[in-house]
Amino acid sequence: MKKTIIGLLSCVVVLSVLGFLFIFASPTIEYVNPTPVLNFTPNNWIYINITSNENLNKSLLEWGNSSGFTNVSMDNSSMINWYFNMTNLIENYKFNYSVFSQNTSGNWNQSKRKYIIIDITKPIIKINEPKNKDFLNNHTIEINLTITELHLNYTNISIFNSTNALINSTKNYTNGTNIIKLSVSADGNYTINATSYDNATNYNTTAINITIDTIKPTLTILSPKSRNYSIIEIWFNATVNDIYPYACWYSFNKGIDNYSLTNSSGNWNDENESMTDNTEFNVTFYCNDSAGNIGNSTVSFAIDTSIPPIITILSPENKTYNTNSILFNITADDDNPHEFKYSLDGVESDWMFKESEEFLENDMIRHYYNASNDSMTDGQHNITFYCKDIMDNKNSKSILFTIDTTPPIITIYLPQQYTQNFALNWSANEDLFNISYTLNNGENISLYNESWYVDNINKDLGDIGENSAPTIFEKDNILYLISGNQTGGFTGFNWTGTEWQTDTNIVNGLSITSPSFSKPNTFYKNNNLYLITGKCNGEFEGFNWTGTEWQTDNNIISGLGDVGDRSTPNVFQKDSTWYLISGEVYGVFYGFNWTGTEWQQDENIVNGLCDIGDNSAPTVFQKDSNLYLISGAYNGNFYGFKWNGTQWEPDNVINLSLGDIGENSAPTIFEKDNILYLISGNQTGGFTGFNWTKIFFNTTIQLQEGQNNLTLYGTDL
Repeated sequence: MKKTIIGLLSCVVVLSVLGFLFIFASPTIEYVNPTPVLNFTPNNWIYINITSNENLNKSLLEWGNSSGFTNVSMDNSSMINWYFNMTNLIENYKFNYSVFSQNTSGNWNQSKRKYIIIDITKPIIKINEPKNKDFLNNHTIEINLTITELHLNYTNISIFNSTNALINSTKNYTNGTNIIKLSVSADGNYTINATSYDNATNYNTTAINITIDTIKPTLTILSPKSRNYSIIEIWFNATVNDIYPYACWYSFNKGIDNYSLTNSSGNWNDENESMTDNTEFNVTFYCNDSAGNIGNSTVSFAIDTSIPPIITILSPENKTYNTNSILFNITADDDNPHEFKYSLDGVESDWMFKESEEFLENDMIRHYYNASNDSMTDGQHNITFYCKDIMDNKNSKSILFTIDTTPPIITIYLPQQYTQNFALNWSANEDLFNISYTLNNGENISLYNESWYVDNINKDLGDIGENSAPTIFEKDNILYLISGNQTGGFTGFNWTGTEWQTDTNIVNGLSITSPSFSKPNTFYKNNNLYLITGKCNGEFEGFNWTGTEWQTDNNIISGLGDVGDRSTPNVFQKDSTWYLISGEVYGVFYGFNWTGTEWQQDENIVNGLCDIGDNSAPTVFQKDSNLYLISGAYNGNFYGFKWNGTQWEPDNVINLSLGDIGENSAPTIFEKDNILYLISGNQTGGFTGFNWTKIFFNTTIQLQEGQNNLTLYGTDL
């Protein structure tokens, strides 16, 4: 019973307390919009708005900071909604505030205390490096930027390409100067954008444009060339392949001492008028671009002012002329020739007339001089041309030629008059080019045959390995032969006067990248000796002769594409244009012409050349003012063609008596001592020689009954 009383008393006490709390309960106070949610504001005012769960009698705003507080009566839009706008607030001050509200029962309550910082200033942001419109030579960009902001939230740094696509981006949260590294994957134009945000939602943006260029400039040295100069005034000239070239210079000691080049319409040049005589030089050209990339190229040359001019006699030639009017025409290759004369049969002439000049590919100047004599007499003549340059270096060159304006005398031994059937027997008082006869003004019938005959011109050319493929050329009055083979190597020979002997110097520097089957062809162009070789994969490799060795020359094969397996090039000149015809594994032919800077495909120059079977290997040559082509083939035979002015047509005479020499015949044709020779390689690696011979003969003639008229026609050499 005692416990029950205590329990009832406890219930009475609890109920009394609950009733007391209900009578004296305080109103709720909540902040509502537009009261700031954040502790920062970008305005110099703040609007504070509250709401309550019951009608309020009044609300007081307690506002202040560490310097003190003040109470401000708030306005109301209803009994439960009260507000106040604090204005003209000082920037960067931290203010505290709280609201005290009284309900209609007189009970008070206090809201939670909040603080606010006034920040109306945008962040200050500056990109220090790189500068606007800078050129950089690295795909990793180091960005130096300074952010000034007391209440920094973060800075976003982004890189956009030229199409405004985002390439890379990062965030930084540090005030002050920062180093940010961002990367791009390729060269190009980019925009760097940096935007800083503070805690009050103020932001500021800056941007710069840059160019990334990591490619070094490519230089082409126009002058000097790799040769000997006979003057001490040297022109240094180069072109630069770069979008943003900046400066160029050259040096003889790898950049220790430098000489500036002046940009003149894309050519960077300088004339050095005090070069040292009798000296070899290695000069390096340098060029940098706006991004700081530096490219270079080196050339070696020498100065020797004692070198005389190089004389080439264009006319007359060492032959017989059927005219009394002869043009004397020569060229002299020299940096500065001065005087030209000639001596005819020991009698000195007046000065020769300078017609023109041109710059050769090796930077040498070729000077053309001519004179004429309209009263030459019959017989053999000796003319010597003399040239002297400004350094008083002299040179001369002679040639023998013959004038023959008298028709040959032909004597008929048989038949005599009144003979009915006879053998025609004749003779001439000089060597003939051709002879023929007509009977009673009928058909003109030749009294000679032309054909290839086996010749020992291949003497001592040994087996060099399978698939020998020769080319023959003259250098310094010596005949040379270079042959390719199946392994892609080269074997060299020179002609001693009676036989071929091995010569390793003439193939010095020759080697090709795989695959194999080298097929070389040599030719002179602008006094420079070049070699282009075919390969198993149908591509080509080029070389030029430096004077002591062959060096790779990619310019001379520029534009030559893949023609199919086992390319076999042959270069020749026609009507002042250079052409290249190549065979290939299926026996067809590909044609090109030289534009002056590169080869371009030319279908016209192979017009009429039919498929001759596998492994066509052409050689083009001139005979009696006609252009011919003879091609080897897999079956070891030879196929002849003649150029008719617009196309090639089959010619079974020009390959007459060239029999099967073994598989993969590969001919080359050359002239020696006014005789035409052919040497062909074959699959076994050996060589076979032929010469082109004209044989004159007598004949038997059947006369008609009655009087007959027999006429012989002869042409001398």
